Amino acid sequence: MGIDLDTTDFQIILQKDGNIKGISKKDITIYEIYDIFDSFSKYLSSAKGVVIQIGINQDQSLFSISDVMEKYNTILKDDCDIIFGTQIVEDIDIDRYNFMLIISGVEK
Repeated sequence: MGIDLDTTDFQIILQKDGNIKGISKKDITIYEIYDIFDSFSKYLSSAKGVVIQIGINQDQSLFSISDVMEKYNTILKDDCDIIFGTQIVEDIDIDRYNFMLIISGVEK
């Protein structure tokens, strides 16, 4: 069972003033998610809104991604809107992830 995102979630984030940045990757390791964090950290630190969605194997615990979320939360401003979702991915190995990051309100 995942935490589903819907159209309203995306509308909340995308209505923020400023630029939009994002990335979507399939079948990656947790270390690649950390690499994405490093690549996007300058945008995350000024973001007004963020959507993070992580696809996991149905046998995986949500604890496997808690460190990822903690790392992202450390750089985001207190007034940044954060929407987090998970998906169960049937055909992915237990140590692999699908990952989507949308950052909005980035200073122009």
